[in-house]
Amino acid sequence: MAASKNNHTLETLWKHMSTLSPTTPLGTLTEITTFFAPTGSFYLHGMTQGPSTSHASLITTLQTLQTYWKIVERKLVTHVEGEDGTIVNAMSNKLLILGKEVNGFAECEVVRFDEDARIKEYLLYCDAAAVKEAFAQKAVEEEE
Repeated sequence: MAASKNNHTLETLWKHMSTLSPTTPLGTLTEITTFFAPTGSFYLHGMTQGPSTSHASLITTLQTLQTYWKIVERKLVTHVEGEDGTIVNAMSNKLLILGKEVNGFAECEVVRFDEDARIKEYLLYCDAAAVKEAFAQKAVEEEE
């Protein structure tokens, strides 16, 4: 039963995340933090970046993400729910990175929850090469 409630939390979070844009107001970002425990380890940028560890640092992370990242389509390839309520999702997503469409962006999220079905640990594994390429291309365009 806990796993179903946890999956609902995660799916609802992603519905909110899909609305992020450069003009998303602070109130919406604050609402997104309610899906997370007050403290934890939240790697929304991926495992190569440091984690957010509080609601305040999550807001900062979301403010950074909304400047360059937009999820267009979230496609689950594999979904596993553990007996302890942990969820593992392998995804092949369509993103906009600095306005450039990236199809088939492979990501794997491992999500652990507290007793209130709030996210206490969010681990995101991905190859950031496409993101880095978009930033490099943007830099070249700005030089021209």
